[in-house]
Amino acid sequence: MNRRTALKAVAVGGAALLLESAKTQNLVAYRIADVAFFEPDGAIAQFPFDGRHGLVVRVPQAQPNRSLKLEQKNQTIYLVAYHLVCTHLGCTPALPNADGHLVCPCHLSKFFAHNGQVADSRPNPPLKAIALEQRGTAIFAIGYL
Repeated sequence: MNRRTALKAVAVGGAALLLESAKTQNLVAYRIADVAFFEPDGAIAQFPFDGRHGLVVRVPQAQPNRSLKLEQKNQTIYLVAYHLVCTHLGCTPALPNADGHLVCPCHLSKFFAHNGQVADSRPNPPLKAIALEQRGTAIFAIGYL
């Protein structure tokens, strides 16, 4: 590889990183629901996010680097959120089924509802995690993790 080709590759890569960064920075915080909405075990909420759907799931325990911990009425609540876009072909997975999986209708890829990780043997990346924040009594989606 000569110097000109190397410099072009660096320039194209840098431009792609700047565009991706700009897209993430332009996301607007989205109010999902009040904290009380998530009091029942297994509560879920769908919300618009980055042009598609996001999903918040109440989970029984903390998920490393993914969950928001809330103290509500003498109980601890953990919430996780992710972008509902299958990492295989970009289809929208269904809401959690009785087995706790999100199943994509395109090629039946499965993801765990409690953390967005792949639940079958397909080599897909996990669903993209969304950062959550509590503001007063409301939960907001504020960007990607």
